Amino acid sequence: MNREESIKLLALIKVAYPAAYKDMDKETKLATVNMWQTTFPYVPYPIMEMAFNRFRMASKFPPTVAEMATELVNVHHQATEEALIAHSIGDDENLRLYREIMRITEPYKSGAYVDAPFLRMAITSGSLAGVLSDGKDA
Repeated sequence: MNREESIKLLALIKVAYPAAYKDMDKETKLATVNMWQTTFPYVPYPIMEMAFNRFRMASKFPPTVAEMATELVNVHHQATEEALIAHSIGDDENLRLYREIMRITEPYKSGAYVDAPFLRMAITSGSLAGVLSDGKDA
């Protein structure tokens, strides 16, 4: 998600959980948006919204980023099941869509999502300058 999408997701969380983010100062709000954006940079907003909608039906409390990562794993499993069904009935269009959801959510299943955002931040902040031979962030 980009910054605007992160703000949009946090607004949904606030609507679903009105006490969430209440009385937050501006600096904390900015840090919250940044945390969600950097934790889920490669997840398109519609998939995050899907994961949040699944989460909110089962929880009285707003999600943490860890809980949303877990919910992305649940989305991955659901997409896998749906892909098997689509494949068995020859539904190639939906099969392609479910496989794309599986590709996007796979890192959350394996735990690999933890490394990517933090590595990117370290590279772009200059703290890993010179590590990459071509000078570009991955």
